[in-house]
Amino acid sequence: MPTEEQYLRGTDEPAAERIELQAGPLRMCFEPTIGFLRYIRLGDQEILRGLYSAVRDHNWDTIAPEITNLEVRQSDGGFVVTFDVAHVERDIDFRWRGTITGKADGTVSFEMDGEAHSTFRRNRIGFCVLHSPAHIAGKPCTVEKDNGSVEAGRFPETISPHQPFVDMRAISHEVIPGVTAEVRFEGDVFEMEDQRNWTDASYKTYCTPLDQPFPVEVEQGTKISQKVTIRLIGDVDDRVGETVNEDVVLTVNPFDSRALPAIGLCVAGHEEDLTEYQVDALQAMHLSHLRVDVRLAEPACEVGLERAAREASAVGIALEIALHVSDAAAAELQSFAEFLGGLNVSVCRFLLYHVAEGVADRKWIELAREALATFETPIVSGAHAYFTELNRNRPPVDALDGVCYSLNPQVHAFDDASLMETLIAQGWTVDSTRAFAGKLPVHVGPVTLSPRFNPNATGPEPASESDRLPTSVDPRQMSLLGAAWTVGSLKYLTESGAASVTYFATTG
Repeated sequence: MPTEEQYLRGTDEPAAERIELQAGPLRMCFEPTIGFLRYIRLGDQEILRGLYSAVRDHNWDTIAPEITNLEVRQSDGGFVVTFDVAHVERDIDFRWRGTITGKADGTVSFEMDGEAHSTFRRNRIGFCVLHSPAHIAGKPCTVEKDNGSVEAGRFPETISPHQPFVDMRAISHEVIPGVTAEVRFEGDVFEMEDQRNWTDASYKTYCTPLDQPFPVEVEQGTKISQKVTIRLIGDVDDRVGETVNEDVVLTVNPFDSRALPAIGLCVAGHEEDLTEYQVDALQAMHLSHLRVDVRLAEPACEVGLERAAREASAVGIALEIALHVSDAAAAELQSFAEFLGGLNVSVCRFLLYHVAEGVADRKWIELAREALATFETPIVSGAHAYFTELNRNRPPVDALDGVCYSLNPQVHAFDDASLMETLIAQGWTVDSTRAFAGKLPVHVGPVTLSPRFNPNATGPEPASESDRLPTSVDPRQMSLLGAAWTVGSLKYLTESGAASVTYFATTG
């Protein structure tokens, strides 16, 4: 039988410990298991959502930290935290000493002094600084450039497809009237990206700039040192009160007239037919559709489509068919249309992707319209991967009946708190899509807890170890934490007006 912790969180590992810290008027907490400084705030005003140092390999995979030798010394108005960190996986062995210092005047510094203990390829090593859009989207800021010049700017309101600020040495913004928080970076050149592109609820300032070549070989013995300092500018007076921690209460408004999106699931990847019990359970969910991905260049694609048609008919729902075409799209689509015509199944929409393009070009959409015209079914296109690809390479909306993209909460962080923080950003992606897609329906899916694949890999993915679950599987999906995350996802996607949402898979 599962343990209580497995029911709650999908694992027997203890929940993350948090150490509350205070530096004069600033309060924050430190999670020693992952070396993450969170929620740096002045009273109830959040200055930073988080601050941590990361190691990303040649495929942008994050190498988990192992923290040892933790020491926390707190005094009146200040603190010093020291610890050692090892990032060890496959050929990667990078270690560093962390020191976080908080002073009574509200100055907080986080230093990392590291050394490579092996030779390996990396895409990034260094600090990530997170500002929360929920607190500062659209507000003015000041950026000190690496050459010493200063420019005025604003934090983006709609999700910025590209870096809003580059060549950064410091960034500051007003926290309360008359008080500014400055964040200063040392040890590398930093720039900011809008992490809402991946449903992280943050703007992230990071190093090294993406216009520099990557991956880069790090030779054994290479030393890397960086420092981030947060300080307050202005007089902090009695207007700043104590932070109030309140319980989160979930309520249902019976007078809310907003309709739920059409909710669907994906065909399971294990290729086993649904049992009678599973069919009954799926019918009880009152689903709208069953998504099946059909890669038209693959010889066995018709087998998977037939299975999906049987399952959709058994449950009594329509198919959502995601068509992946190659450069031979004209012949592929014609053959597919003839085969689909022989199946007795309802199709609610076609999603069109090209196997070699982040967002399908207009010519593939026009070919699909011609080949599938007899079905009189909406044709939707966008990003098979993340909202990022859709935002950076926007589709020809005048040729479409809807826009689509997928999402998951673990592109950059994997802990429970970061997982839950992403929920509000799901609605922001829908809002930002409307900024360029107008009134076209927005279809979100698949929505999964773990990434289905790595669209940014620069080399082959390492094989999963035999005693571990595949990286696409997250045991938290079967826990109450996973249930709460799904409810939160549905809340924000409903409030933003998503037309449909496709979650997880039917079984497995």
